[in-house]
Amino acid sequence: MRPKNIHHPPPDRPRPRHSGFAPPKGGTEDDPKDRFVPVGDALAALLTVHMRKHPPVEVTLPWMAKDGEPVTVSLVFTTREHKPLNKNYFNYLWKGGLEAIGRRYRAAA
Repeated sequence: MRPKNIHHPPPDRPRPRHSGFAPPKGGTEDDPKDRFVPVGDALAALLTVHMRKHPPVEVTLPWMAKDGEPVTVSLVFTTREHKPLNKNYFNYLWKGGLEAIGRRYRAAA
């Protein structure tokens, strides 16, 4: 079975000495603004192969605050230690991927 949409769960947002899930920018606790991203057949096939080779990892982190309600999600991409990617590591990987296809990385203003 190939995924046709990717559910983009809330990101792991780094906080001082605390990691947890929080809604994407613009989201609130009542309306987290989950995102569903359409996926073409070619990308769906690549993701299927990736997920067979590297099964999604269930990660439980607090929601919104250090003592927040624990939330468990399945992450398709993690660090080699099977932990959530923080924004710095994600940006490092993203930059390398863009450079590999001849695109320039532009940091957000």
